[in-house]
Amino acid sequence: MIINNNLNAINIYNQLKKASNNKSKHIEKLSSGLKVNRAADDSAGLAISEKMRSQIRGLDMAFKNMNDGISFFNVGDGALEEVSQMLIRIRELAVQASNDTLTDSDREQIDDESGQLISEIDRISNDTEFNTINIFKPGQPILKTITVTKALGAMVSNYTLEDVTIKNIINDASVNVADVQNFYITKVDGTTTTVSFDLGKSIKDNVDPTFDGFAHNMYEADGTITQANKDKFLDTFVKGLQAGFDANMSPSTKIGGYFDSNNKMVFTFEDFSNITMACNTASSQSFGHGFLHSMFNSSSFQQNTTTTTTTIAEYDKRHLYIQAGANSNEIVDFEWDVLDSKVMKINDLKLKSLTEAQKAIDQCDKATNYVLNIRSTMGAYTNRLEHGIKNVDTSSRNLSSSESEIRDADMAKEMIEMSKNSILEQVAQSLLSQANQLPNKVLELLR
Repeated sequence: MIINNNLNAINIYNQLKKASNNKSKHIEKLSSGLKVNRAADDSAGLAISEKMRSQIRGLDMAFKNMNDGISFFNVGDGALEEVSQMLIRIRELAVQASNDTLTDSDREQIDDESGQLISEIDRISNDTEFNTINIFKPGQPILKTITVTKALGAMVSNYTLEDVTIKNIINDASVNVADVQNFYITKVDGTTTTVSFDLGKSIKDNVDPTFDGFAHNMYEADGTITQANKDKFLDTFVKGLQAGFDANMSPSTKIGGYFDSNNKMVFTFEDFSNITMACNTASSQSFGHGFLHSMFNSSSFQQNTTTTTTTIAEYDKRHLYIQAGANSNEIVDFEWDVLDSKVMKINDLKLKSLTEAQKAIDQCDKATNYVLNIRSTMGAYTNRLEHGIKNVDTSSRNLSSSESEIRDADMAKEMIEMSKNSILEQVAQSLLSQANQLPNKVLELLR
């Protein structure tokens, strides 16, 4: 028997501390409802759980963001509904003003109502807001210059109409001897094609059936030709070529003609870079072997261009950026057209005359289509956001379930564990009391 170290009491005390500590932990879990209350409980689980909580909170906020976006577009759609109804009314007034049973005074009154409706459209455009954010108001117009350059192939005749050689050809030739000409064409884009038709027949069938007689008799007795006859010859020739190309080439080309400073005929073929010609027959009594050969050869072909410039006003689209997810770069950009009478081109709409009323009908139709395009865009955005909300809600619930598996305590299991450790603690306390009595037996040996 020893008295310095009561090993039984020490062992029981250790078990008592262990049971007490375990009981305290289970009480903590039961009181908080969490099985991970500190990093020591489950360091890996805590890290995963915290990241999941961050995602869940972000998804919940994205849910609210998209709901706000739907509300934003609902406000816009409501305003557009009124604009659409006003445009329908303006069109109705335009149809009424198109009736010639009305007096000028009647049309003045109709125009007054139309003007008020257009002003209201502008007011709605300027004042429709969501959380002080304007939905439709356009900014400053952006002026853009559009320049269109078209290649124009110019072919210059080697002769003037007064030239003896060409005069003899015209006098001796027939414009319609069933002589098919092949026109070999190179376009500005590098592609090649061949067009075949009887030019004389094209002239007689499509332009002037009496051209043959005119051509043989257009010269005066002294061999000269009047300007009127020159112009008629050139105009008829161009129209015959145009008819032939239109019938045998798709898409066709635009052909023109004029007299240059040297009194030579110049023919222009839009988007051609070269053109030559040959005849299918060997007839010398045709334009193909005479007059046409003086024109359709590559040495007389020059490339000219025509340029047209147009200035248009464009307006920047409106944008709404929605944070639709829990992470960065999950922003969705929604854009739509701005709106006012100037953008819809009805700011100058008038109903004071029959002509203005007719024009106004077309203006209203185009403006209505413009508004409907914006409404359909906003409706599509609303539907998209509604589906996005469902996805975010599902993701949030699934993540919450996963996070619960990691962090939430199983209350029944914790109750079992706490009861077990409570019993062990009570047993240890009772045994410790008995173990503390064992050294007292040494006293009995001293009696």
